[in-house]
Amino acid sequence: MSAPTAGRGRLMGEVSRFRRRTERWRWFWTDFGEALAGTFTSRLGLVFIGDAALFLTAVLGLVHFWSRAMTVQDYALLQAVCLACQAVALYPVARPGRGATPGDIREISDTHQGATVALVCGTWIFGYLPAAPILVHVTGDADSKPVIATMLTGTALMLACVAGLITAVALSSRAAERAAADSPGPPGVSGMPDTGDVGGGDFGD
Repeated sequence: MSAPTAGRGRLMGEVSRFRRRTERWRWFWTDFGEALAGTFTSRLGLVFIGDAALFLTAVLGLVHFWSRAMTVQDYALLQAVCLACQAVALYPVARPGRGATPGDIREISDTHQGATVALVCGTWIFGYLPAAPILVHVTGDADSKPVIATMLTGTALMLACVAGLITAVALSSRAAERAAADSPGPPGVSGMPDTGDVGGGDFGD
């Protein structure tokens, strides 16, 4: 085999291998994109959307009040927006959808609990708690605007998460009860069994 022919063969082999790798990655990203899109367009995706909106609200509040004084009305508005974001995350727990089984409801409730606990613990452990003493040291004033903005935005986020976690327990329990009541019984059985003829009339004879 001549040198040009051998070189052409190696080149074609490299091109073929590159095409196979590209095709495998294309399949991977296509499947990943479809799964991600399905998650965020489903009811379960509202949990992540609501918690993400809550986090962004706290961050924007911190940036806005970094150099501004925060009044009681400002904090009340911030808290209301945080609660509204948490309400979005709670919607799938309260309304899991028609035909949802107790297992589906438990999955949604567990997802909400995990995402919300991760949000509040992550922001406080890795954000607010380390930042507060650093800001006090840098500004030299525990009542400075950055310190107050940091603590109050963190408090608004934490209270919204705690309220969401407490509410989710009651909502998921109620939704599970509704799903259990609406689920069909065994074939040939409708509703609760009739216990009026227990014993076939043996009592009282």
